[in-house]
Amino acid sequence: MFKIGDFSKLTHVSIRMLRYYDEQNLLKPALVDEISLYRYYSAKQMGRLFRIVYFRDLGFGTAEIHRLLTADDQKKSIPCWWRSTQKSRRILCQRKKSSCVLNTP
Repeated sequence: MFKIGDFSKLTHVSIRMLRYYDEQNLLKPALVDEISLYRYYSAKQMGRLFRIVYFRDLGFGTAEIHRLLTADDQKKSIPCWWRSTQKSRRILCQRKKSSCVLNTP
């Protein structure tokens, strides 16, 4: 188990964002000490955190990320992942177009 500060350093995600993900029910700590209220995370949670960061970087909101991460079966998750792929392609195309416009003399 890692204290929130150690987990933050290992994953390069700020403590503030880890607390935010906890508040948004995206990534709950594996353990919260009842006395000190310190948050502890496990190594197993890193994969989920990296998926959250990936989707956030693509422009997805917390509700969309939550939906992607909690799809409980293939019938729900495949369309959800498909829509996320389509959205990420649109975002990347928009970014490419914006950078081309900005680089034009």
